[in-house]
Amino acid sequence: AFETGVKELLTGEALAVRAYLHLDLVRLFQPPYLSEQGRTAKRIPYMETLDALKFVPSSTTDEILDKVDADLAHAAEIMKDNDPISSDKSYHTLMFTTNRQYKLNYYAVKLLQARSFLYRGSQRHPHQSLETNRSDCRYGRQIHP
Repeated sequence: AFETGVKELLTGEALAVRAYLHLDLVRLFQPPYLSEQGRTAKRIPYMETLDALKFVPSSTTDEILDKVDADLAHAAEIMKDNDPISSDKSYHTLMFTTNRQYKLNYYAVKLLQARSFLYRGSQRHPHQSLETNRSDCRYGRQIHP
């Protein structure tokens, strides 16, 4: 059994990794988002389960990016109060508390959100994600957009 908060931290990291990988798959295999077919082309599925034998139909770029944004929003929500880098929590197991600046932490999730919004061509949302990073950074480093 995990300490309180560790399960949420690992779940947030897993959701962020899934979103990160699907965002890169979109960039690699879908047409450019702002092109004529960019939003409607169906070339890759969004895998939400680990069942290799289950057929998952391909999704449009908009559908995939909506799921990426939902995964990242959920990851940020559960990691904000459980990630030692963005909260005052600490865990007895050093694996979860040390070197968080090198792991997929809360701030990395916020940057992935900005990347997803920028891929869609949104101008408003990326700045909100980046402002979170600039104002909350615990290590004295500031991120300049």
